[in-house]
Amino acid sequence: MARVPSAAVTAAVAVAIVLGAVLIRSAVVRGRSAGSGSAIEAGALPIPAITPGATAYVTADDLCAGRGPVKEEIAPAVRQAVLRDYGMDSLPDSDYELDYLITPELGGSSDRRNLWPERYGARVWNAHVKDQLESLLPSLVCRGAVDLSTAQRDIAIDWIAAYKKYFHTDRPVIVQARAIREE
Repeated sequence: MARVPSAAVTAAVAVAIVLGAVLIRSAVVRGRSAGSGSAIEAGALPIPAITPGATAYVTADDLCAGRGPVKEEIAPAVRQAVLRDYGMDSLPDSDYELDYLITPELGGSSDRRNLWPERYGARVWNAHVKDQLESLLPSLVCRGAVDLSTAQRDIAIDWIAAYKKYFHTDRPVIVQARAIREE
């Protein structure tokens, strides 16, 4: 019986570990896992290949002085293209918000790569919850508590993880407040 060289075994184990990490990361990005044990609804995060995020060249000083990009009206052709990319072109406008992944208050641009249809619906992690993060992050940047590029990167990679990080919670604050009222 032939012996397998130990270098080959080590290389095979290394490849298996890397592939496992890639598969886990892929599942997290697609919204199957929140990393803290709680499930994230499908579609709560944008598809990174379609919506990686895009920013205008702007500094934190510009943003904090109100000289950042403004939310522009999205051209109908761009809106339709984004909805088609996500398979949501037949959905009523009242079901979603065509949202900026990186908000203009953090230098996000109106480029198609920064837009995605985010549902309002019954989801826990929805457009209303992301709006809370979009309000908090610019204030943290302007206070100097968070670097602009860090805030942009965090919200673009996984806005739900960013929410949990900056609000120091595993659940949306708005849901927590509602749950307290219902008790």
